Amino acid sequence: MRPYAGKTADQRRTARRARFIATGRRLFGARGFHATSMRAVLRESGLQARYFSESFTDMEDLLAAVHQQIDAELLLQLHDPLDLEADPAEQIRQMYRNLVRELENDPGAGRIKFIEAAGVSPRIDAIRHADSRVYVAAAYVRLPEPPAGSALSRSVFAQVFVSAANGMFVDWANGSLQMTGDELIEHCTMLFQALESKLGNPE
Repeated sequence: MRPYAGKTADQRRTARRARFIATGRRLFGARGFHATSMRAVLRESGLQARYFSESFTDMEDLLAAVHQQIDAELLLQLHDPLDLEADPAEQIRQMYRNLVRELENDPGAGRIKFIEAAGVSPRIDAIRHADSRVYVAAAYVRLPEPPAGSALSRSVFAQVFVSAANGMFVDWANGSLQMTGDELIEHCTMLFQALESKLGNPE
């Protein structure tokens, strides 16, 4: 197809998709996923239904794209900046500080990631679980190996840490956990230190 307004058909399609994702992110973050209709997305984006169907099969498909965009942004910030010369607990503190600061700057992203995407469908759950594995891996490489003969598992402790931290983030995002971002960071760090100490010294 020939260019229109200086853009190719693929460029226009990509721009429309990005516009839908930005609209979905704004509405899901403000109203919630289940309270957002396709009609609202079309109205807010200023685009027609036929353009929605060229990029997404349904609203769940749009949620998946929004969630993946948020995940990519958070993971990009998770390790930047990070002092690799610091001890493991300090590195965890820095990582979770980066995460908290991003969510403080964009509360809607936290609502989507920790609240709106939960329990929507097996597909969305699979996306969320795949994302959590990155955090588990980050904790795993910073936890010590247990002494020889110990029944404790480094991988299980990494999973425990991320699951517990995620639970705190969920409650922080929905307002049921009344603490500041700095307090949340410290609690995540103290949790890691407790697991680190137990794993390294199981007696």
